[in-house]
Amino acid sequence: MKTFIILLITSILASCSTVSPPTEGQSMADSRLASDVVSQLNSTERAYAVFAQDAPGAAGASNLRGAQILDRKIVSKPDASGKWAEDWTVKRDSGSARYRINFIPTPDIGGTGMTIEHPPTLLK
Repeated sequence: MKTFIILLITSILASCSTVSPPTEGQSMADSRLASDVVSQLNSTERAYAVFAQDAPGAAGASNLRGAQILDRKIVSKPDASGKWAEDWTVKRDSGSARYRINFIPTPDIGGTGMTIEHPPTLLK
């Protein structure tokens, strides 16, 4: 239930913000999709900091600033359906966290969707 609440709040907050796309590392996401990822990561980091401080992967999350992207790395190229995955590393108050982002083309409605795997991998 706690995870559902975090994801719900994350989705609501993400729909209210706009951000500049990151340029660090390598990504196959265009600037619009990259901005969407950053918005989701901003909201996710805030949700961890405010609502789930004791959750796995929450250590060092901050709700005081937006997610600062330290690196992006393509971990799997598009498969036959066009799906691919990337790791995005976010700076935290204590260390950093790496999120796996799964990109899923949505040809029936246009564009590309994404999912963020939880919890993130904590890095020092």
